[in-house]
Amino acid sequence: METYVEKLNKVTFSVHHSPNCASPFQVRLIGKSEDRLDNILDNSKTKDILGFGSSFEEAAQAAWRKKFGNN
Repeated sequence: METYVEKLNKVTFSVHHSPNCASPFQVRLIGKSEDRLDNILDNSKTKDILGFGSSFEEAAQAAWRKKFGNN
């Protein structure tokens, strides 16, 4: 079965890691209004999809499910 991290190879994404946070991994997927990532704190302009987690896989899963559902 394909992991969510492996699924990210099919789309444009960025990942951020902040070890001092409760959910240290953030995965950002392209939003509906732009065809590029806008790595700013306020994602209201691009509608980028953000997923957070305690691991890269967990954050990837959260972002993927927000954008694509349970596919």
